[in-house]
Amino acid sequence: MKSLITYIQESLITEGGHSIEDAQPIRGDLAKKVADEIIKVIKDKFNCECASLGSVGKKTKDQTSGDIDIALEYDWDNYQDVLDFVKNKFNCPIGNINNNLHVFNIGYSYVDGEEEKLVQVDFMFTDNVEFAQFAYNSPDFTKNESKYKGMYQSALLMAIISNTPVIDILGKEYDKELFTTEYDGKYNGQVKSFWKLYFDQNQGLKAEHKSFEGKTKPLKSASTIKGDTKIITKNINEILHKCLGASATKDTCKTFENELSYIVSNNYKYKSKEQLEKIRDTFINDWQLKMKTSQELMKEFEILFNEEIKKL
Repeated sequence: MKSLITYIQESLITEGGHSIEDAQPIRGDLAKKVADEIIKVIKDKFNCECASLGSVGKKTKDQTSGDIDIALEYDWDNYQDVLDFVKNKFNCPIGNINNNLHVFNIGYSYVDGEEEKLVQVDFMFTDNVEFAQFAYNSPDFTKNESKYKGMYQSALLMAIISNTPVIDILGKEYDKELFTTEYDGKYNGQVKSFWKLYFDQNQGLKAEHKSFEGKTKPLKSASTIKGDTKIITKNINEILHKCLGASATKDTCKTFENELSYIVSNNYKYKSKEQLEKIRDTFINDWQLKMKTSQELMKEFEILFNEEIKKL
């Protein structure tokens, strides 16, 4: 099982300045230009689909991007070919190589005015660039689409999906299992195992099997039964229709505000006060989100949820 530190390190690999020494944020209006330069070179060499992710090209001159994320529709088993090529082509420093996330990063030199600067570029290998663009979406801040960063939209979508009733998606055979005679029947009727849905930014919609079974008594926190994990679909429309409703589209998930408006509308298939409270609690208690967010902003999100819940 991964340690907390490992998870933190992996979550930070795609954030600017954490891997490449001397790398610094890039001006918002320059990020797209630099990304397009790199993408053209990679496409010409490897004949693969590539696209910038997140906020690249969606920030103004007065804003910055911590790094540049580029998705490649290319087999991670052959990442060394790409790594060797960019190292020689761009004469660039190499940062972290993460085999779990299928990511490596480099430092890319570019000119800002008359000054040469270095920006961190993360190459994210995927089997579906379109899905990666959706999963790592960011609002367009040049159009004032949202008040909040893309990670809040992503976190809310994950909270919505993780609270979707599993049996509605997979059937009654995925309903929770209860303890009966185990441990001399002391815990008869308590939950023994259950299935939970997740939105994975690499794998898509998946279900994990959780168990409270311990050696001598039930565990305080459920553990994941790794071999039982079920990948359901990576089709974006199918995910949205299953978990949000028939009218849900990519635009529904463009911003945090769009998603919140949708789940309090009659279009949301599971709309209820109880469901909104579950989603709110999952979002507010997301430890990764809290680690990257001020207490004031987390409180602001909580107030937004509470105001919408009161209207129901």
